[in-house]
Parts: sequence; C-alpha cells; structure tokens
Amino acid sequence: MKWIASFFIFLFLFSSRVSAQSSEWIIHNFSSDIQIESSGEVNVSEKISAEFFVQKHGIYRDIPYKYTNKDGSKYYTEITNIKVPNHTYSVSKEGDFVRIKIGDPDKLVAGLQQYTIHYTVVGVLRGFSSHDELYWNVTGSYWEVPIESTSAHISIPSKQITEISCYVGATGSQETCKAQKDGLNAYISSRTIQSGEGVTVVASYPQGVTALPVVKSFGQKLISLPAILTFLFVFGIGTLSIFLLWSQKGRDFWYKGTHLFDPNAKEEKRPFFGSSTVVVEYTSPEKLRPAEIGVIMDERADTLDITASIIDLASRGYLNIVEEKKKWVFGSQDYTFIKKPKSTAGLLAYEKELLDRLFDGQDTVKMSALKQKFYTDLKKVKEQLYANVVEKGFFPSNPEKVRMLYMIPAIIIMVVCAIVFFSGLGSENEFLFMIGVGGAITGLNLLITSQFMSRKTAKGYEMSRRIKGYRLFIENVEKHRQKFFESKNMFNEVLPYVIVFGLTTKFAKALEKIGYTPDKSTLTWYQGASLMNLSNFQSSMSSFSQSLGTAMASTPSSSGGSGGGGFSGGGFGGGGGGSW
Repeated sequence: MKWIASFFIFLFLFSSRVSAQSSEWIIHNFSSDIQIESSGEVNVSEKISAEFFVQKHGIYRDIPYKYTNKDGSKYYTEITNIKVPNHTYSVSKEGDFVRIKIGDPDKLVAGLQQYTIHYTVVGVLRGFSSHDELYWNVTGSYWEVPIESTSAHISIPSKQITEISCYVGATGSQETCKAQKDGLNAYISSRTIQSGEGVTVVASYPQGVTALPVVKSFGQKLISLPAILTFLFVFGIGTLSIFLLWSQKGRDFWYKGTHLFDPNAKEEKRPFFGSSTVVVEYTSPEKLRPAEIGVIMDERADTLDITASIIDLASRGYLNIVEEKKKWVFGSQDYTFIKKPKSTAGLLAYEKELLDRLFDGQDTVKMSALKQKFYTDLKKVKEQLYANVVEKGFFPSNPEKVRMLYMIPAIIIMVVCAIVFFSGLGSENEFLFMIGVGGAITGLNLLITSQFMSRKTAKGYEMSRRIKGYRLFIENVEKHRQKFFESKNMFNEVLPYVIVFGLTTKFAKALEKIGYTPDKSTLTWYQGASLMNLSNFQSSMSSFSQSLGTAMASTPSSSGGSGGGGFSGGGFGGGGGGSW
C-alpha cells in the first residue's frame, strides 16, 4: 500500500512539474518572516524561489493596500520601506495594489532565481474585546503559477501568541494547514497551492502588546492639518511672489507733483491707491487717433480699435463706405469700401499699413471679401499700432510681448504642477497632491496677472487721465452741446472715438436730446440710409462694427475571518504576482 501512495504522490508532483513547465515558470518556495512591532507596524520579509523554463526579465509582486468592506466602504493600509536587495526593481500603484516589479528591462534570466522582498505595512492589526490579532494572507491568491511550498514565521515583541490558525485554498476555503506556536513565535506551512489559491494565517495575542494604528483614507489625509498647511504654504508663497512681481514690474508710473499741472512733477511708480483728477477735454488729447486711445485705455490692440480706425480714415477722406442693398430681408448686410485718391504722406505707420492691406492694390473691396483672408493682415496692423504707442513713449515696451513673457512661464508652471498633482493623486501622497494644487493655482494666478503686467510710463498714465476727460465730454455730450455745435464737423470727428469708447447707444440718445441729425452733407464718406436716422443709428453702427470686426478677424476653418475564526484568502495582505 505504501508503494501505491508513493506512486500517487510522485504522479501528483510530476504532473505539477509538467503543468508548471507548460506555463513557462514555477515558484518552488515562498517563505515569509512576519515581525509584529510594538508600534503596530508589521515588518514582512518574503523569500521567493522561482524557476524560469524560458527567458524572463523577472517577477512582479502585487500587495493590496486598499480593501473593500462588505458594506462597500474602503479600508486603507500603508506599505512603506520597500526593498529588494541585489535586484533592479520599481514600485508603482496599480488600482488597489502596490506593484513591486523586479528585474532588469535590459536583461533576461532563466533557471533558478532567488528574490527577497522587504516591506513594512501599517493598519493590519485589529483589536477585539478579548484579544488583538493579525489576520494575514501570506501568499495571496492571484499568482499565475503554482507555489510548491509555503511557510511563514510570525513573531510578537512580548508576552506570547495565544492562538495560531492556518488556512489554505481558494478564497473562502476553511481547509486548514499546519500551524504551531512557541511563546513569542508561531510557524505555519502548507501543501502545494495552485493558481487562484492562497495561504492565510490568523495569529491572536493579548491586548496591549502592540498599538493598533489606523491608516487614514486619502480624502482624510487631504483635510489633515499638515496637508492643509502644505497647500497654504505653496499658495501663500506663490501669491506673494506674484504680487511682488506685479508691484515691481507691472505697476504704472505717474507724475507726482503738488498740483495737477506741476512742471516739477517727478516720475515714479504710482501708489497702490493713487488717483488723479480728471478734467473734461473737448478734443482728443494731443490729437491721438482712436486706435491709439484704445490701446492706452486697455493696453491692447483690439479689433474694435482697427474698426474705429477705418471709420476715422473714412471721415478724414481716405475712403468711402457704401451700404449695399440686402438681397433678401433676412440676409446679412454687406458694405463696399472705395479708396479715394488722397496722399497718405500724413498718416501714421499703422494707418498706412491698414489702408494698404485693406485694399491690397485695388480701388474697391467688399467687407465680405475680407473674411478668412484679412486676419493675417490684421496681425501686422496691430504690430504697427503697438510699435506706434511705444515709440511715442506711452509704454516702455510692446504690451502684447510683455503679456506673453509672463504667460509662457505661467503655462509651464501649470503643466508641471498638473504632473505633480496627478502623481500625488496616483500615489495617494497628500503632500504631492497639495503641492500640485497650490502650484497649479499659482500658475493660474500668474496667467491671469500676466494680462496686467504691461505698464504705462508716466507719460502714458498722464495720457490715460486726459483720455478719461475726453470720454467725459462724449459720454455727456448733451451737457456740452455748445462745444458740440461749435464745429460743423464735430460729428465726424467724434464718431470714431464713440466707437472705441463703446458709447454708441448713449451717444445716439444724447444727439436726439440736443436735436442733432446727421445728413448727407455731414456724412459725405458714407452712402446709405442707416446712419441718417438716429433711431437706427445705434443698431446700424453696432452692426457695422460687429460685421467688420468679424470679417477682419475670421480665420479659415481647419479640416479635418476574525475573532478565532477565519478562512483562506481573508484578512489583510494577499495579492499575488506574475512574471514579465
């Protein structure tokens, strides 16, 4: 009978070996040394003896750090101090597991290989009314190959282990395996386990031997004081830095004097709450053109500024605007620009550039023809306009380039901090996460602040004060009707500035109050009925400005178990692994 039993044992081992070889590798031995510390930490050392029948880089070990309770809630543990002596390895998080990938990606190995994995785990000890215990899945049930031999040694720092149990098999199995205890130590060993099976140990010991630390969830860590302080520190330093940067580089200069027109006024940075007296002006200060005023006001060369320039050039006799008849009632309104034979010698560089690019060697051009073509020309005109306000000393440098100078690092900071953010999120590191959030907000704040980093010179700031005075005149023209009627051409002179100030509606109502109606002799540069009727003036002027702005700026569209009981697979630990 003994030889029959020996035959079946041999047959079983032989079949396991053949099965293992068919799966390219096998684990001969899995031994684990589990040291429970008084602090509540559990130091684990796993020795894995594996044999590769084909060339492999190595193995990987998956250890759970996040567990799902029966009610669906999550329970967290913490795995630290991971070391794999004498081997190249990497550590990452894959779902609810920490993955330890062992092996050199540039090197293949075969035959018998020995691996030792050290790690510390916190949050796996549980307390009950009569005792404390370690409920630990030694091997895990997710290995892709059989494990021929499994053993474990469990130790505690004082007193003795009161009860030790060992279970083997698939998850939920209550098949027992060999277990014994000896004071502070306990030992277990098991039969060969197949893929999908595991070995679990339950070690009970008296209360008070160890602490029972609880690991916080990632969400709980985020609202902890250290994490919040980390965020506040990064956010605070970032916000302070941006404020100091704007204070030094982005604040306007002004003339500080004892009175408004003090000839001895000195140029210096404008105080944070400094303000200047605004006096009504009845003409554009220093004969500034509408587009220049538009840039000085908001430090941008907008499409509206260019639109106002076209109206300005028309009112000054450089082109006529013809309102075309609609082909159908609900059709879009089109306009024709007709170039007039007038010398452009007196024009500013950006005005000449605008005329040249608008007509492109022709005498007439339809507004609709500018769509998806003029946007490149518009960029060149804006560049000339920026150069003009810098040359006149209103800005120390091109405002658009200054904005870009700070926008680029702001975007870089946001990208880098987004990487840190997702790294912290993936690794559930609350400090990396908070650094990423604080840094990303800082980058966003810098991006917003970059729009205010272009500054005016004292001359530019003084001019902006006077521009506000001119705006007061146009905004309250009914209060200054006498000045308005002093010049026969006042309507033509004022209209481009009305557009750039965005006062078309208010201006139209003011003209009605003072009894002024534009006629053909006034609007010699415009052919059509819309602007002659004040009731339609606002909507017509707005429609024209919007249509022209859209046509100029449009671009082509692109194509295109517990408490003395248990079972295999339960408790903490577990996981599994494979080869690569």
